[in-house]
Amino acid sequence: MKTFVKLFLVVSAVALLGAGCGKTTPPVNTSPTTPPVAAETVTVSYTSSGFSPSSVSLKVGDAIKFINNSTMDFWPASDPHPIHTGIPDLDAKRAIAPGGSYTFTFTKPVNAGWHNHLNTTQTGAIIVQ
Repeated sequence: MKTFVKLFLVVSAVALLGAGCGKTTPPVNTSPTTPPVAAETVTVSYTSSGFSPSSVSLKVGDAIKFINNSTMDFWPASDPHPIHTGIPDLDAKRAIAPGGSYTFTFTKPVNAGWHNHLNTTQTGAIIVQ
């Protein structure tokens, strides 16, 4: 009887150890990732008199789209001028021509301002929760 119990224990142990054998790890997805799509996009129009609306509230994951509806270039960037550190990535880094646009998606909460880098008297404010 002792031999049967020992044999049973050995066979059970081997079965338990072998249960994990043959399992494979799922393949790693190496395809390029698609940038996240904004949950909501708020449009801000730029005209010769400034930004409209000049204040917006968004959620993390939302985007702001500045559209140039004026006859002159503008350059949206975060405050403070000229270093743009309020929201460092909110900076078109170039002038936007009439008819053009610039879109930025927010990835974290922030309360900051923006301005036209080419005319710093034109400003706006944003709250992202």
